[in-house]
Amino acid sequence: MFKEYLFFDDLQFGYQPEVSTSMCTWLASETISHFQRNGSEVFTCLMDMSKAFDTVQHSLLFKKLIDQGM
Repeated sequence: MFKEYLFFDDLQFGYQPEVSTSMCTWLASETISHFQRNGSEVFTCLMDMSKAFDTVQHSLLFKKLIDQGM
């Protein structure tokens, strides 16, 4: 209904035609490799919110992560 008004970011890998999570995995792998090749440490934080995505208050989640020093 509002398709002409809704736009996806180029880094959104879900819910788009011709885009898959394999592309996301490749991008993450290449990014990590780039920083390792240049002598940087790499830290990651992964969250599986697939079952709670619609019910999570993201601003509260990120505030709690920041409060914990992440």
